[in-house]
Amino acid sequence: EESMELIAGYQQRADAAQAMIDKEQGKIEELRKMIRDLDQKIVACEEELAMQAGMDTYTVVRGDWLAKLAEYDDVYGHGYYARWIEIYRANRDIIGDNPNRIYPGQVYNIPRP
Repeated sequence: EESMELIAGYQQRADAAQAMIDKEQGKIEELRKMIRDLDQKIVACEEELAMQAGMDTYTVVRGDWLAKLAEYDDVYGHGYYARWIEIYRANRDIIGDNPNRIYPGQVYNIPRP
């Protein structure tokens, strides 16, 4: 009988803990949505700032690398692959120390003369 009471007490605590977990999960999902919304606003602000600074923007897609995107017609054009370094320098804060690691969805500023 004493064991049954202990089990019932543990079950009540487990149920209460699960309720708390469920409540916190809801908060976490709300925070994730807020982060996604803020990320979208940041991208819009970065694009606006780039335009004000005389730069265009480019959003990386799967399969891109810096030299490849430098040759796109709307970036620098065919034959200008060596200008990848300009893109890298203008976006080092996003790309980091390794220009070989770029990811889809990143928005880069494209420096214009």
